[in-house]
Amino acid sequence: MATDAKAHHRPQGDGFVNPWDSYRKEHAKTSVSIIGKSRKEPSKVDIAAIQLLAQKPNFTLAEPSWRETRRNVGVTWIGHATFVLQLFGATVLTDPNWSTKASSPFVFGGVKRLVPPPVSIKELPPIDAVVITADRSDKLDKPTIRELGNRCKYLVPLRVGAVVESCGISRANIVELDWWEEYVVNGVRMVCCPAQHLSGTTSMDGKSASALWCSWAFLGVRSRVFYVGSSGYRIARRGQ
Repeated sequence: MATDAKAHHRPQGDGFVNPWDSYRKEHAKTSVSIIGKSRKEPSKVDIAAIQLLAQKPNFTLAEPSWRETRRNVGVTWIGHATFVLQLFGATVLTDPNWSTKASSPFVFGGVKRLVPPPVSIKELPPIDAVVITADRSDKLDKPTIRELGNRCKYLVPLRVGAVVESCGISRANIVELDWWEEYVVNGVRMVCCPAQHLSGTTSMDGKSASALWCSWAFLGVRSRVFYVGSSGYRIARRGQ
């Protein structure tokens, strides 16, 4: 088990890989250009999302159930991969992104937001922890991180902390974790879990990256939440 635990680390120590054969077999099929393929008109799913996100969330709904059972979890979708998770003891913000467009290394790149967030950052409840799944512009939005500031802890996978720190976040508020490592916030265990993705600077063959990526498990007093982030499908043996 100790050997398998680091199978996602490159032997040279200069990056990370997806250690599953299913990733290497499927990568060539899924690595296609998306240039020129952006939808011009919203689909039916997009319209449903617009209607859902047009509703103003009520972050106080979970509080009575906490006092009664400590079990219920409040989940509010802000858009894309951004959720407010209200567990008994801690409120978590996942992959926060309030920008109108995801940045891109190309002038013609970037994806525009279809609908504005239903709340502003100022309208959020007190946040105990922000979790990031990958150093990608849609998951780690620098303008959003700057606005959030040093109000909470930032839990990130390995080698992503420097990017968060460059946004003005104190190093004392940044926790870098490897897969299966955890950090406790207000009694809630937050576990950095495996995922199939890439992060940071990707190699030319698309098989490795400079920073780690992850999913997250939140283990509360009587409730558990698994946030997958942007993990792709993969073949996994029992126990992986």
